[in-house]
Amino acid sequence: MLAQTGLISTRKLPAPSKLFDTFVYKLSNKNPDGGTLGAHIATSMQEALLGFFFGIVIGVPLGICMAWFKKFDQFFRPLFDLIKPIPPVGWVPIMITFFGIGIMSKVAVIFIAAFIPATINAYSGIKQTKDVHMWVAQTFGAKNKQVLFT
Repeated sequence: MLAQTGLISTRKLPAPSKLFDTFVYKLSNKNPDGGTLGAHIATSMQEALLGFFFGIVIGVPLGICMAWFKKFDQFFRPLFDLIKPIPPVGWVPIMITFFGIGIMSKVAVIFIAAFIPATINAYSGIKQTKDVHMWVAQTFGAKNKQVLFT
C-alpha cells in the first residue's frame, strides 16, 4: 500500500503485485540468468542434500569411534573443541577462498554445518550411556560389536 500510494518509492519497496508478477515470470522465463526458478531450487536442494549426506556419513562414524576408542578421542576432541564454537557462516570466506564461488564451496559449508553437530551428538550419545547398561550387556555375554549396534 505504501508503494502504491506513493509514500515510498517503488524502487525501495515494490508493490506486492509487482513481486507476484516477477515470481510468475521467473517460474517459466530463463532471463536474465539463464535458469528458471525451479532449476535454481533443484540445484540448491542438490547442494544442501549433498553436504548434509556427507556430513552425516562421515560425522556419525567419527563420533562413534571417538567415544569407543580412547586414541580417537584424545586426537579429535581437542580439534572439535577448537572448531565447534565457529558458526557455519564463519566458514563461508574460508571455503570461498579454497573452492571459489562454485558448488563445492556451498557443499563444504553445509558439510561443516552437519558434520560437527553429527559428530558431537554421536559422541555424546555413546558417552552418556550409563555404565550399568554396559555392565548388564556384558554380564549377559554381549560382545563389543553387539553392545555398540544394539
